[in-house]
Formats: sequence, C-alpha cells, structure tokens
Amino acid sequence: HGVKAYPHAALWQQATLFLKTNSGVTVSSYDGGTSFKRNIQPSQHVQTVSLPVVPSRADSRHKYNPMNISFSVRGKGDIYGVALESAYGVIVDNFSMRGESGVKLGRLPAATLREFQTLRPYDLIMLQYGANVIDSKTTDADLDWFRRGMGKTLALLHSAVPDVPVLIVSTPDRGDRKDGEICTMQSVHLLVDVQRQIAKEHHVAFYNLFEAMGGENSIARLY
Repeated sequence: HGVKAYPHAALWQQATLFLKTNSGVTVSSYDGGTSFKRNIQPSQHVQTVSLPVVPSRADSRHKYNPMNISFSVRGKGDIYGVALESAYGVIVDNFSMRGESGVKLGRLPAATLREFQTLRPYDLIMLQYGANVIDSKTTDADLDWFRRGMGKTLALLHSAVPDVPVLIVSTPDRGDRKDGEICTMQSVHLLVDVQRQIAKEHHVAFYNLFEAMGGENSIARLY
C-alpha cells in the first residue's frame, strides 16, 4: 500500500544487498516468484549478497518488480541498503540527507569507504549541499565552519578514494521575501563564492547550479 511506480524506475534486472555483520545474519527474499534464503557468515568487512530477480517480472509487461526482504540478525549488524538496477546505462546512487550541510560525510570511516569502492566502484562523486546553511543574515564569517567541515570531507575522500574525481555542485537559488515579493536571498551569492573557493583549494571540479538555473531571481521566476 502506498507504493507508487515511476516510469523507468520501477523495474530492475539485478538486486544487490550491502551489509556488515559481526555475528552473522540470515537474509531472506521473495520477488513474487522465487524464494531465497542465505546465511551470511560474520565478517569485519562490507559484504554483498546478490538477490534473485525473476526475468518474467523484469520486463515491460509488468508495472513493477515486487520484492520483500527480511533479516534475522544474530547480534549486531549493519544493513546499508539494496541496489535495484538495470543491467546497463548510467547508474546514480542518490544519498539524500535532507536538511544536512554535508559536513557529516567527513565522519565516515575511511576503511568502509575503501571497501565500498572495491565492491561498487564509482566513476564520480558529486557533493550538492549548501542551501540549508544560510539565511538572510548569513555573513562570510558565519560560513567558516562550513569551509572547515567540507574541507575535512574532501580530505577524507581524497584519502579513501584518491582515484575518484569529485564535483561540488553549488547551492541553487533560494528565495527571500521582501515587501511581498520573492527575490534571491543575498547570502546565496556569498555561499556560491565560498563553494567555488572550497573546490579550488581542494582541487576538485565545480558546477555553478545557481547560474545554470538562471541566476538572480531565478527562483522567483520558477515560483
């Protein structure tokens, strides 16, 4: 109930589970045609489990792929998630952290990042944060913590996955209301400059989303 099937996103040809368990876990799945059960042995490292997908359920004659996954954990375990994908094309992993600035990424364990890169190698890492770190009164000094935090995040990525290019995507336009009219919050310009400086200092690519969407007052036109 409550499931909505989106075009081109509701079908997949392969399903991969990512987990880490210090004491073992039993993984069970059912995709409407095939039952699957496997005991995963304890390990200090990230592991993957390939889950079966019934071919007849993964073609255009069906609106979506049904799949139920359950776990029986003996002790402690981390279930990172399931990648439901096609067998071709461009694959994008979107790790959405709403309301976050992105600086918490700098706390991820470097060893775990390295293991994920081995199991699921990325060609590009995109960091798109910022709109939540400003308000109408934000000053340049107010963003010092953001500079330091994103610097630690980029240092971690350079250390853990040095061969993967990184792209910083700037904040989009953000609206402020003045005299009843919506206009660009002036601290948006400040944040874009700070993000450009961070990218330059840490030798990563930079994309100005604010300019790409139309620049000044583009959020008002969109509204």
